[in-house]
Amino acid sequence: MAAATSSLYRKVVDDRRPVLDADGTDLALPFYQLVAITGECLAGGTNSVEVAVCSIPALLAMKGHALNGRHKQKDACDMYCCIRNYPNGIEALAEACKPLLDHASGAEGISISPASSRCVMAMAL
Repeated sequence: MAAATSSLYRKVVDDRRPVLDADGTDLALPFYQLVAITGECLAGGTNSVEVAVCSIPALLAMKGHALNGRHKQKDACDMYCCIRNYPNGIEALAEACKPLLDHASGAEGISISPASSRCVMAMAL
């Protein structure tokens, strides 16, 4: 990792602030999930790593903010796919969204989302 990249990474981790300062990005660090990635090495053998990624509920709240600000169909399609394909269904998603409602940007992102996301928020209450 280059020195500039390393110091930026350290700042993000230490300050718990996202690099991109868009509405809702403050949810990415506290609401993450670990995803395991395994692959074969070119020299042989396998390697596995765990990567921290933004959770689907936090992504939905961020997409709600994005929809409110830029009105792109892509954001609505992303939200639809996340809601439609969430493991164990919409009830599990509603349960996973509850902790976001305790954070101002989470509640705002969910509440300004299209009807499908408002339905998730209503189920979480």
